[in-house]
Amino acid sequence: MMGSIIAYIPELPEYRADLFERIMDNEEFEKIELDYLTSLDFAIINTIAGTKWESKHNPVVYDEEGGLVMVHLTKEGLESVIAFEGELDNVDKETQQADIALIKAFAEKHESDNLYEVVTF
Repeated sequence: MMGSIIAYIPELPEYRADLFERIMDNEEFEKIELDYLTSLDFAIINTIAGTKWESKHNPVVYDEEGGLVMVHLTKEGLESVIAFEGELDNVDKETQQADIALIKAFAEKHESDNLYEVVTF
């Protein structure tokens, strides 16, 4: 996997130290793993649309030592990504559309207020 992880977390737990492991192990949270699109791509799309990908409450989890950031997504940012029909320089159109279709289906299934991007570095 090269792309980002989008997770549905209905209620953010107070204790977040092991949140990444719990998301990755699918213990209690649903997630999708994108093939290619990353935070940078979402930032580019949202800049073009004049919207913000991340909410002002970010980051929800920030662990520099462990290489993890988790951000809460805005409804407008999600809508901008889902509606994006342009082309990004770093990915072919087919791969881009496949990842956007995954995000769209995931967002339709879950409340957009409870979607997060899990970024590892």
